[in-house]
Amino acid sequence: MPTSTSRSPHTRKRTEQGQKGSIDKLDAILARRKGQVWVRPLIDAGRMEPWFHPGQAKAWGAEKRFLLVLAGAQSGKSVCGARLLLREIQRTAKAGEMNDYLIVGPNTEILKKKAKPEFGSLVKDMADYRHQDRCFVFTPEGSRKLTGVVCDIKVFLGYATDPDSLEAATYKGIWADECGQRSFLRESWEALQRRAAVEVARIFMTTTPYAVVGWLKEIYDDAKEGRRDDTDIVQFISTDNPRFSQGEFDRIWKEYPPWRARQFLLGEFTRPSGAIYDCFDESCIVESVPHSGITHLGMDFGEVNTAALAVREYQDGSLIVCWEYHAGNRTVEEHVGHIRRQGPFEAAIGGTWTGEDPRWRTDFMSAGLDVARPTLKEVEPGINRVYRQFRLGRLKVSKKCPRLIRELQDYSREVDDGGEPTDKIADRHRYHLSDSLRVLVATLRPAGDEQGDVIERLKTGVKRQEPRDEDRQAFEANTRILEEEAKEDKVKAGVVMRRVL
Repeated sequence: MPTSTSRSPHTRKRTEQGQKGSIDKLDAILARRKGQVWVRPLIDAGRMEPWFHPGQAKAWGAEKRFLLVLAGAQSGKSVCGARLLLREIQRTAKAGEMNDYLIVGPNTEILKKKAKPEFGSLVKDMADYRHQDRCFVFTPEGSRKLTGVVCDIKVFLGYATDPDSLEAATYKGIWADECGQRSFLRESWEALQRRAAVEVARIFMTTTPYAVVGWLKEIYDDAKEGRRDDTDIVQFISTDNPRFSQGEFDRIWKEYPPWRARQFLLGEFTRPSGAIYDCFDESCIVESVPHSGITHLGMDFGEVNTAALAVREYQDGSLIVCWEYHAGNRTVEEHVGHIRRQGPFEAAIGGTWTGEDPRWRTDFMSAGLDVARPTLKEVEPGINRVYRQFRLGRLKVSKKCPRLIRELQDYSREVDDGGEPTDKIADRHRYHLSDSLRVLVATLRPAGDEQGDVIERLKTGVKRQEPRDEDRQAFEANTRILEEEAKEDKVKAGVVMRRVL
C-alpha cells in the first residue's frame, strides 16, 4: 500500500482531524489502484494503522498468485499477512457460495500465539471463533460489513505438522504464517496447493527463513532466478518496523553468531556457522527412489530415541536413504516389527563401541533383528566418509525423510565467543538419524573405497537379514504402495505444470 513520502509514521499527529485526513488520503490512493480497496470499517474502528512501512507497502501492492514475504523477526510480516488475507476475503467472498479460507501455522503453539490473535483482532466484531470447529465464522452483519452482502464466510485454522488435516476443504485464499519453520512439512505445502487449485486461490506466505534447503528455499530460488513467474518475493528487515529499536538491532547483531543474526534480523537464508555437512543442499535431495538395488539398515539404539534408516545401494555404488524411523516408548518387538517391514536388509549396522548398553543388541537379536557393530569406532572419520559421499554426489536422501534432512541441516560445531567453530559437535545427542547414517556409510564405504564392493564388505562379519514369510509379504505390499505413490506424484506434477495461473 503506497504511503505519502512527505510524512513519516514517526512524526504524524494523532489528532482526530489529522487521522481523518490520513484516512481520506489513503482512500484516495487506494482508489487509484485497481482492486486495491481496503476495508474502511476496520480503519474507522482504529484497528488498522493507515500507514505501512515500505516493506509492508511492497507486499500490499504485490499482485501475483503466490506471495512470499521473507523478513526479520518482529518486522510486521504477520500484521501484513492477516490484512492481506482479510482483503482477499473482501475481494472473493460471494453470496450463495461456500467461502472458505485457511490460516496455517507450523504447529499449534505458534499458530495460537501469532496468526490467530493477529487475524482475530481484525474481525472481532464481525466473526465468532468456534473452538470445536477451529474456525472463525462471520456473522450475517459481519459479512455484510466486510463485503457489502450477506454471505457464508469461514476462516479455518490448520497445522502444518498434520498435512492430512489440511485436505478438508476447497479454499479461496490461504495465509501460511511462519512457513519457514522446519516443522512446516513439504507435504503440507503440497496439500495447500491442492486445496487452492480449484479456485486458483492466492497463497500468502510470511516467515523468517530458518533453513537453506527445503521447499521454501526452492520457491525462493526459482522465483529469483526467473524459473517461475507466478510468485512475488518481498524482503524486509526488522528495523523497517518503527517499533523495533536500533539499539535492540545492534545488541542482537553483536551478541548472535553472524549467520544467526543475518537470519533473525535481515530475513536471509543462511547456513549455521560450523555446519558439518555444508555440502548438503537441494542437489542431495531426490523426489523418487528406484526400486532396484539392495537395502541396508543403519540404527541408533535408545530408550526414547530409537532411530533407524534404510539405504538403497545400486550397482554404480550410489546410495539413497529411502526410509526413516524414529520412535520411543515402544518395546523392542514393536521396533523390530516396524523396521523389518522395510527389509530384507543385506546389512544391518548400528550402535557404538563405547557407552552402549549391551542388552540393546542382544534384545534386538532375540526379537529377530541381528544388528552388527560398525567397523569404524571413531566419530570424526565416519563424518568424513559421509561428507565425501555427499560431496561426490554418491549419497542422496529421499524427500520422504524430513527428519533426517533437518538433522543434516542443523548438524554443526559449537562456536566460541568469537563465533568461530570449535572441534565439539553442538547438541550431539540430538542427532540420532545422522548417527545411524554415519555408522552405516562408514561401514559401507571404507577409507579409499571409491565405489564399494558389497560382497567383500560382507566378509567382515556383517550378516544378511533373512526375511520371514510375513516380513516378505509386508515388504512386497509396501513396495506396491511406493510404486502407486510414485505414479500419483507424477500425475500431481503434471497437474501443477498444466495449471493456468
